[in-house]
Amino acid sequence: SDILMPVMDGFLLRRACRDDAVLRLVPFIFYTATYLDAKDEALAQRLGVARYVAGPVENDVLLTYVREAFEAAPVAMLTQPPSAAQDEQVFYREYNDVLIRKLEGKMAELAKANRALQERERFATDTLDGLSAHIAIVNYQGVIEAVNKAWRAFATSNPPVVSNVCEGADYLAICDRAKGGGAEEASDFAAAIRAVLAGERAEITIEYPCPSPREQRWYIGRV
Repeated sequence: SDILMPVMDGFLLRRACRDDAVLRLVPFIFYTATYLDAKDEALAQRLGVARYVAGPVENDVLLTYVREAFEAAPVAMLTQPPSAAQDEQVFYREYNDVLIRKLEGKMAELAKANRALQERERFATDTLDGLSAHIAIVNYQGVIEAVNKAWRAFATSNPPVVSNVCEGADYLAICDRAKGGGAEEASDFAAAIRAVLAGERAEITIEYPCPSPREQRWYIGRV
């Protein structure tokens, strides 16, 4: 049995088997890659576990452990009585200690992972903001999830044409609703985005005009 499992973990499973008239006659092996503390193994031994295996191990090695457990299972383990009422407090005290220690370890791992994620996000943001190209990142539904500094500066300096094309905006819907000058190009660009999102094309480059009240601009759009 593993130890980290839903509904009932390995320690409770082992205890339930030990209290069963038939299952307590079967040698019990723990195979775990998450409970590796000496106190975890000590609790398992007090529950009558025949072998405590820290994974991963090769299949043939694991089979050897299984054979040894059957061949060398002590009589005391095979004939042990169901758990007595007086050991309830001892078991649950040790069991709770194991759970608390594991929870604290997982919380520390999660905090470390969150810090690493935040650092990667800052690095990605700084990298995108350092580029002069106008960059928007859209998800598979065409919704903008992030834009870089150059995109935001362009959008806010050209109201109301593109000032609303920032995080949270449905970029495909905006292109589909485009009217007047640039509507055809917007439609072509939306089609290019859909083709890349659908995996029909690896990338697409489109040249298109972007009229403004002051001047006619030409852009290269890469998807």
